[in-house]
Amino acid sequence: MRSTHKQRTVELLLSKQSVSALEKLGTGRKRATLECLDRLVETLKAGEQPVGLRRMLALVSGTDGSYKAQYFTMHIDSDLRTVLTIDEDPLFGRWVVTLWRVSTHAGSREDSAAVVGYLARELGQEVPRT
Repeated sequence: MRSTHKQRTVELLLSKQSVSALEKLGTGRKRATLECLDRLVETLKAGEQPVGLRRMLALVSGTDGSYKAQYFTMHIDSDLRTVLTIDEDPLFGRWVVTLWRVSTHAGSREDSAAVVGYLARELGQEVPRT
């Protein structure tokens, strides 16, 4: 079902760690990761609700709660995970998707904790315990 929302701009940002991890992946896994990210971007552009994401945390900042960082994980395959944030910028009518990490299932807990800690510090909040 298509939404009646106006098409939005989506900006995809990659952290240094995610670029490094993508470079180390084999061609098939790299392609699968990029295809999943492309589907996510197209879904957001169309104004639809993304599927296949696991929302882990939402951090709110500002006295009026004007900024919210939503933190997600996305499974690429049985052993490959991505850690990303999706932020809505209503002022400019766009979404900002930041890919923070790409890791195996074994390393995903450590990567997730690192990203959550970073985001909490950036927003001036206590680091949530996981």
